[in-house]
Amino acid sequence: MQVDGLCASADVAAERHESERLAVNLAVSRRRTTRILALGEPYWPRPKRLEPPRFEPQHLGMAEERPITGSLSVASRHYVAGQHLWSARHHARLCAELETERTGKSAFDIQHRAYAVTAVLSAVVFLEALVNETFQDAADGHASRIAPLDPRCIRLMGEFWNASEAGGRYVGILDKYQMALLFADRPQLDPGAGPYQDAKLLIGIRNRLVHFRPAFKTAGEETKEEAQVKGKFAQNALMAGMGNPWFPDKCLGAGCAQWSWKTSLSLADEWTKRLGIPRPYQADNASWPQP
Repeated sequence: MQVDGLCASADVAAERHESERLAVNLAVSRRRTTRILALGEPYWPRPKRLEPPRFEPQHLGMAEERPITGSLSVASRHYVAGQHLWSARHHARLCAELETERTGKSAFDIQHRAYAVTAVLSAVVFLEALVNETFQDAADGHASRIAPLDPRCIRLMGEFWNASEAGGRYVGILDKYQMALLFADRPQLDPGAGPYQDAKLLIGIRNRLVHFRPAFKTAGEETKEEAQVKGKFAQNALMAGMGNPWFPDKCLGAGCAQWSWKTSLSLADEWTKRLGIPRPYQADNASWPQP
């Protein structure tokens, strides 16, 4: 009986100790909950906020597609030749309008000059973009715009393009037009006649603007190239009666601007006609507002 009493006492003491421990834990928990509610803090710790990735300047605007696992990637192919043609036509029109408005009022107008320069540059960029896009399509095996060309021609164009690009060898704009006709076994453009000859003169004006070097010139002095192109278009009406050199002052006007885009378009049309390929630049310009 004495042993049983001792065991019972031990059990009661253990139960009392456990009850006291639970009471203390409950009190601590209540005090923490009361403090949390009073301070407006969340009961559970806030999850760490994820900061968006920070991109360095060199990472912005990347024009490179990367594969994404489990996602669909859509690739697009852009062509800009038609846009440059529209730009040349647009600025030629603005140049003509301003020249008509300002004739007799001022000999030099920076806005008028900017229109003329832009028309010339855009006309030549159109020519280069068109031939580059055609060769790139051949190199990539993208035949939607060059489908009428036979496989041998496309292969030769692609090999020529890849070799010149890989070797870092510069090929002139008009040389690329002639090479495409050669690969297609079509008659090449006559270098001594239009539209090739006019396009060469146009590229010469563009080169003088891009690689301009100042030099002393007397009134009436002109180069061989100036003499060749001088009669192709009317000179800048704002400079009528002035003693300024023909280039750039009397050259860069509405006449030159109009002649520039018409010359580039004439060459492009003749070239695509001989190759027998479509003229998407024509369709593009027809679908956009009048320049």
